[in-house]
Amino acid sequence: MGEPPVARPARFFASFQLLVKVCGLDLGNSILDWKSAKERGTKCQAIFFSITTATIVVILIMEVISIIQQESKTFTLPWFLLNVKLGLAIHGAASAIYMAIITCQGAFVQLEQRYAALPTPAPPNTQKKAIGLAFMFIFTICLMLVIVALAADDTSKWVKAGSPVSFDNLWGADPFVRIISGIFSTLSTIIFMLAFGATAGQLRFFNKELRGVLDEDCNYDRIVLMSEKQRELLSLSRFVYRTFGRLANVAALGAFIAHVDAMAINVGFRSFLTRGEIAEMIGLLIMTGVLLGILLQTPATVNELIQESADHVLHSAIWLNKDARLFPIATNMIERARAPEHKMQCLRFLRLNTETAHAVMFSLLFFGNILAILAALFAK
Repeated sequence: MGEPPVARPARFFASFQLLVKVCGLDLGNSILDWKSAKERGTKCQAIFFSITTATIVVILIMEVISIIQQESKTFTLPWFLLNVKLGLAIHGAASAIYMAIITCQGAFVQLEQRYAALPTPAPPNTQKKAIGLAFMFIFTICLMLVIVALAADDTSKWVKAGSPVSFDNLWGADPFVRIISGIFSTLSTIIFMLAFGATAGQLRFFNKELRGVLDEDCNYDRIVLMSEKQRELLSLSRFVYRTFGRLANVAALGAFIAHVDAMAINVGFRSFLTRGEIAEMIGLLIMTGVLLGILLQTPATVNELIQESADHVLHSAIWLNKDARLFPIATNMIERARAPEHKMQCLRFLRLNTETAHAVMFSLLFFGNILAILAALFAK
């Protein structure tokens, strides 16, 4: 009997590891693991990637500090623009650090191994995959256009926003730094989507299979098999959240800041902007909203699918079965799915479910309008 088919080829995530490596953020081959580098004969590469990673991370962190230190009157247009830049800079810096961390942990290779080890992985859905890739391509282009437009405007009309274009110091070149930051934001978000999206696909397939088993005869051997599958999938989802889910901890804060301030600009300062600037701010508003939605909603969807498996077991006919051996297995499946380690956390204080993610997204309109009202009251 042959090996079960793997849902996605082993080279799939490896291609993204290569992209991260091209960006100079490969801590998987650095002085942090000098002994392995010596054994592989890649000492020069280890030194090179250690230097490039440290340089990129320091520059992006200093960009955040530079924006924070710029002074502007509160609730004015320049102040809101500074906050938009700050949010984007925070997201970019968090993205660079995130990608460095997952390469250091060898997360791409481990994820492929975990997919290959699944007993019966979900069959690949080429249509959904095509739609997902098309969406990510459009998302990438739109985000980069917004980032580049904002950076280009910095060098001309938006100098009044408090970002002096001067090469007398390193941070005068911040439009270029912001473009690099945008590249990291885009790449990290795509990796984040793929990791959680693939996990969600496996969980959907499992829930469908579990529902079919429970609706039929509740055979003991099949229930035991489903219990083992659930254990493997929960292990996979824990791994994805603890490695790839790190991006949501800080990057969501940056996206939130940029989105709310872009909304305040659109609401409170539209009369001061040209049509091109309004279009740019609307584009930024949409893309930061998409960023935040991805960072909140994607883990929330995984969390909901995990809880869905427990609900299927709880409301099934398994409790009416005469085979008493099924009861402890069913109880373990419910307790396993509802264990605290499977409750996704974001920003350390949010217990993520779909309701929480939706509540945060709907609150953005409230916060943005409050800022616009404060601007009208105090910015004179």
